[in-house]
Amino acid sequence: MRIMEKAEAVSRIAKNAALLIDGMATDCFLLNLGVGIPGAVADHITNPNIYIHAENGMIGVGPLATGNQVHPQLINASRQPVTETPGCCYLDRALTGIPFTPADNLGQMVL
Repeated sequence: MRIMEKAEAVSRIAKNAALLIDGMATDCFLLNLGVGIPGAVADHITNPNIYIHAENGMIGVGPLATGNQVHPQLINASRQPVTETPGCCYLDRALTGIPFTPADNLGQMVL
């Protein structure tokens, strides 16, 4: 039996989770990803109806950022640099008064 490297194992787990989630969303779908392996799921989501939410108020988190895409304020829950997807927006509950609680608005969470 071959022993997988950690990076390969993380990638396989994230791809499998993304495949399951991609098939669930037919309408607009909000997804929250936890720290660690769940954060890697964003790199494999292909369904355009899925919007990934980050704890910093970002809705529309894209894959991990590399090179000149890196912006210090665009991060996921694991504090890794991420990209924005088309239609990305930011919420600030303190300023907008928009009630946004994960329990009420999220389609799915990966922890």
